[in-house]
Amino acid sequence: MTSSFDAPSARAELAPAGKLRVGINHSNFLLVNPASPHGAPKGIAPDLALELGKRLGVPVQFVSFDGAGKTADAIRDAEVDAGFIASEAERASVIEFSSAYVELPATYLVPAGSPLRTLADIDRPGVRIAVSGRSAYDLYLSRTLKHAQLVRAGGKSVGTRTFPDHHDYAEADVASLAREATAAGAEVLLTTEKDWVKLARLTAARESTRPILRVDVRIRFQDPAEERRLLDMIQRRITPLS
Repeated sequence: MTSSFDAPSARAELAPAGKLRVGINHSNFLLVNPASPHGAPKGIAPDLALELGKRLGVPVQFVSFDGAGKTADAIRDAEVDAGFIASEAERASVIEFSSAYVELPATYLVPAGSPLRTLADIDRPGVRIAVSGRSAYDLYLSRTLKHAQLVRAGGKSVGTRTFPDHHDYAEADVASLAREATAAGAEVLLTTEKDWVKLARLTAARESTRPILRVDVRIRFQDPAEERRLLDMIQRRITPLS
């Protein structure tokens, strides 16, 4: 297989000044590691930017933003040469998007006991939906909702705390997280679905006045054959129980 990538042409188009200016949205913790420094971010988006710069043969300059809307504005106004934001119809009218490098399934988060149980329950009069202003979610919902009300709000990550994989959480861990969250001014704690299940068993977590929310992440293969190959590989490595 041969590559059709033309580095000189791409370099002339994307980095005419001899460097690649890349807009980074630090509020998206799925693409940028929380608390990574401005100017030297870590995560999926920065890694892709560095690889693009390597292929173009130019240095990368990261330009940091605290929201998707500001990142989109910078790309639109040519204040940066490239950026990493969700492709959305309104943005696509003024920004040229590449093919997708990642797909992030999204849904609604509701309080325990909410009468809203399915997607069909959402778009009804009297339902209010909190959304990050000028995010792709905001743009999509603004275009598609007919009855529910959008409540736009800002939000950003103010800190991060890592634990070993398969960590056995204790009450002391929740207390420590609460102290750190208070010191950082965090209004909510966000964790993975797996760790949320563990934390939900603890009294300190259940009685916390600061909500502990979870991010549900799913993998979807675009090629079913690739999924089958991965499952077959896993199956071959599993020793049957006798």
